[in-house]
Amino acid sequence: MAFAQFDYPRQQASETATVRVNNRNFSDWETVLVESSLREPWPTFKFTAAEDSPTPVSWPALQFKPDDLCAIYLGGLLAVSGIILTRQTAYNADSHAVMLAGAGITWRAARSSHVDSDGNFDGLSYQQIVERVLKPFGIGAVFVGNISSEPFQEAQIQKGEEIWAFFERLGRNVGIVVGSDRFGNFVFIGDHVGNVAARLVEGENILSCVAVISVENIWSEFRMQGQIPASDDTHGTAASEQEAIAPGLASRYSPLLTPAEQPVSPSMLQLRADHESKWSSGTLIRVTAVVQGWFTPDGLKLWTPGDDVSVYSPSAMLDDVLVIEKVAFSQDRERGTLTTLDLVVPWLLNDLSDFNLGSPRVPQRPGPAVRGDQPAETPPAQPVPQPPSERVE
Repeated sequence: MAFAQFDYPRQQASETATVRVNNRNFSDWETVLVESSLREPWPTFKFTAAEDSPTPVSWPALQFKPDDLCAIYLGGLLAVSGIILTRQTAYNADSHAVMLAGAGITWRAARSSHVDSDGNFDGLSYQQIVERVLKPFGIGAVFVGNISSEPFQEAQIQKGEEIWAFFERLGRNVGIVVGSDRFGNFVFIGDHVGNVAARLVEGENILSCVAVISVENIWSEFRMQGQIPASDDTHGTAASEQEAIAPGLASRYSPLLTPAEQPVSPSMLQLRADHESKWSSGTLIRVTAVVQGWFTPDGLKLWTPGDDVSVYSPSAMLDDVLVIEKVAFSQDRERGTLTTLDLVVPWLLNDLSDFNLGSPRVPQRPGPAVRGDQPAETPPAQPVPQPPSERVE
């Protein structure tokens, strides 16, 4: 649903949160919390407000109620296209309050099952599988970066398996990070090069910061082992003892072996090994930074998961580009209007931007093994499509 296309008075204040439900706008909120993560199946929101009248009304007469579609705007910009899941009323002799909570509209599809005759997707590429599964839901799919077009030899969704879990399980075999966006789309991210959208500087626009550097989840190499059915072209150990290796960041010998969950081609097995390397090594650094307001320093856009951010923090030994994994927009009377940013190393989200932890001695990212089926250069990132004007007008 193109909530951003509605025509109603612009919210001038950059710290005004507006919920649009049933063609009506509600902006008088006591607390606001909107969370969005690029690796989660849907964004979430929660609002509280004092109600003017506790007089009971019928269900159809409620201003907003569970199962209503809604749009969340922060400072006039769309933050979530969603659905209200919960409405809670609390009162005593002196006060009467209401809380509403909900999720992005990808919630409907992500938690559902795929229903067809056999759930068989043999011979289809990952993108073809996604489009077929999402077709009944009317949910969009955005593909970013380099997405493998190789068809799966065998691909089946398990009976009762949630669609989100299926997308993630299958995506690991082609090196895809699966997520969602504020416009109500699923996002599928392959290798790409991001653009720096903002700069965070200690002592200037970082209110508080927690930076964790840890090597608990790194190994020296990642081995994937699998097998495929024998054929005239591939048989014997070539079919039953497949193996792919990707290097890790550990300085000492410490390998990790993972068996493939399903039969895949040798090139897919290599993509899976590379994916395991990036995923595990991506826990090297995690930063949580709190900033004032909901907008990037230029005041033109909301902080957005997937955007690259240049971080300069001598106290945390950081002078590098990180990528936003999650944002949490909040507002209340005690702390004001804040954004909490969860930042990770770029390769965790398939971003090939350079990263060296301020020292050329530290690997920039796990180096993928050379594969003959991949182009020599990674194509530039494909921008996520946005409506012509996302600002509330």
